[in-house]
Amino acid sequence: MDMNTIRCNLCSSPMEITKILKHNKMFGIVFIVIGIFLSISLAGILLGIMFLVVGIIMCTKKKEIWYCSSCKTIINRVDRVNNAP
Repeated sequence: MDMNTIRCNLCSSPMEITKILKHNKMFGIVFIVIGIFLSISLAGILLGIMFLVVGIIMCTKKKEIWYCSSCKTIINRVDRVNNAP
C-alpha cells in the first residue's frame, strides 16, 4: 500500500496528508503578550524572552494528519516503524 494515500475507515474515500497547528494558537498569543509585558522591566527580561520564544513556537509549529475531505475524519499521522525481532 502506498503511504501517500490511505482509505477512510468510515466512508472509504481516499484520505490526504494535511498540516495543522500542533498547539492552540490562542495560548501562543497569550504567551507572546505575557513575554512582551515581562520584557519591559529589567528584572523580567529573561523570563519575558523565554515566554516570547515559546509563544512563537506554539503559533508556528505544525503536525501532519490524515484528513478525509468527504466525511471530515481526522487521524493523527505516525511515521515511526518499530522493527521488533
